[in-house]
Amino acid sequence: MRNQETMLSRRWGASLAEITTTVLCLTSTLGILGVVPLFMGGYVDGYHQTLRQASEIVSIEVAAAIVTLLYVSSRLSRTSLQRICLLGAILGGLSYCAGAFLYGFWALCISRVVSGIGVGLIGAAVNASVARSKEPERLYASALTIYALLETAKLYLLPELYGARGYWTLFVSIGVLFFITAGASFGLNQPGVASVSASAESSNTSLRWILAPRVGAMLFGYFLMWIAFSMIWAFAERKAVALSMTPGGTGATLAAANIVGLLGSVFASQLGVRLGRLLPILAGSLVLASCFYLIGSTPFTVGYVGSIIMYGVAYFFLLPFVLGLAVQLDREGRVPVVNSMMPWVAHLVSPLLGAAVLAHGSFATMGAISAVTMLVAAGFVIAAGSKLPAAQAEAAAAG
Repeated sequence: MRNQETMLSRRWGASLAEITTTVLCLTSTLGILGVVPLFMGGYVDGYHQTLRQASEIVSIEVAAAIVTLLYVSSRLSRTSLQRICLLGAILGGLSYCAGAFLYGFWALCISRVVSGIGVGLIGAAVNASVARSKEPERLYASALTIYALLETAKLYLLPELYGARGYWTLFVSIGVLFFITAGASFGLNQPGVASVSASAESSNTSLRWILAPRVGAMLFGYFLMWIAFSMIWAFAERKAVALSMTPGGTGATLAAANIVGLLGSVFASQLGVRLGRLLPILAGSLVLASCFYLIGSTPFTVGYVGSIIMYGVAYFFLLPFVLGLAVQLDREGRVPVVNSMMPWVAHLVSPLLGAAVLAHGSFATMGAISAVTMLVAAGFVIAAGSKLPAAQAEAAAAG
């Protein structure tokens, strides 16, 4: 058994417990963003909110997650990551299960504030844990591969479930996933004495490190990437409705984007850094920009389905390289933890931005804006990683 565990660790870059916990934490953080299209439909059709109100409810949860992550990130070296994750998962589980039976706008907002706090706690814990792993890039790629399988099951089964039983089942199901994450929180990495001492020393420099040009370019570029990702993804279900697709067909399409997207993460894991990080980031960004434009502009169901699926492949291929670059920029883990905020900051803006675009434009306009944003984002991220000192790149690659 020990030999099997060692072989798994060598192959996937982490222990079974570490991979399992990372996957479940991703499901309770990135996974929440992944089902935003279903939430949008649920708030509008199931809880009788307007599209703008639904966008505001989503944005309020995201804002709570961002504030929590900011507050906790400076205290990670002095607190057990396992306890932070456990508390966050319990808050998220209770909020989603209780919120499933609330129908007023403000009641839903309060519920989402509590779940946002939980998501922020989990996000801070898991990103700090991955940054402390021996091979963070391989762990990201391995966890994303399994995460995609879980997301596929969610996106396929949840529409079938709430289509038959009501939208309350969507939110209760998400709450149950939070409770499962709570049970697996023991697998997170913990800082050693040396790590705590180093963090304590670095805290004297305040946030000066975040003013470094490379760090600023990385954070801003990753933020823009998530603006492009989330503006398209948040309204993917609404675009499907405009194309007269059924809820089951929409769920199957979104699920297919994740299952086929596994090819992207598997390829990224196998490729590693043999071609560096910048070339894969450039290639993935070009494909994603094309997909965003096609998703918004196509009037045909087959074009929409094909573009969404290709989006999934390119997304899961690109992400490990961007996350690996964040670790490469700062092995102490500060950049990865702050970088993990960018999806949430983007989702604070993108639902409202997308709703405004649709109010004054069209899905085609949204697709074009997302495509341009993606290309600009790639430029910033590539600039952050270009011509890094050789010694730094070799050390990062060695893990």
